[in-house]
Amino acid sequence: MRLVIEPRARTGIDAELLMESLFKLTELESRIPLNMNVLVKGKIPKVLGLAEALREWLDHRREVLLRRTNHRCARSRTAL
Repeated sequence: MRLVIEPRARTGIDAELLMESLFKLTELESRIPLNMNVLVKGKIPKVLGLAEALREWLDHRREVLLRRTNHRCARSRTAL
């Protein structure tokens, strides 16, 4: 998404001040409090940043998919 803002008075407008006002007065910036307590490796509770929490979630999803796939393969082998 791209948003172009052109002030009515094109001269004498400080772009940084304009952006600061827009963030303060509109919902261009939203703050959401998060409690990022994560069980690292499924055992150790730890407060993580967003990037680390996403990495842990992706690692968990990969592990779940691998275990499910292995279980289904083993079940299909015993059915033969």
